[in-house]
Amino acid sequence: MTTNYGPLISVAWLSAIPVASIMGARKGRPTQGFVLGLLLSWLGVLLMGFVEPTDEVKIERLREQQRLVDRSPRSRNNNSK
Repeated sequence: MTTNYGPLISVAWLSAIPVASIMGARKGRPTQGFVLGLLLSWLGVLLMGFVEPTDEVKIERLREQQRLVDRSPRSRNNNSK
């Protein structure tokens, strides 16, 4: 009796594409994530973990951190002294 693993392998391979795409989108590189997921499957997901975010994404993250610091109760107490 032979076992057909083709569909299982296809599902495992294709399931990496949206994961890599989402990782890429969070780093400002959605196309790169899609391509790596499509061509390299889970290895592409692993590689996306090491890709640096774009400068625009880095700047936006810093702005968001600054907004959170400005809204914190500690920063309000320090400003009132």
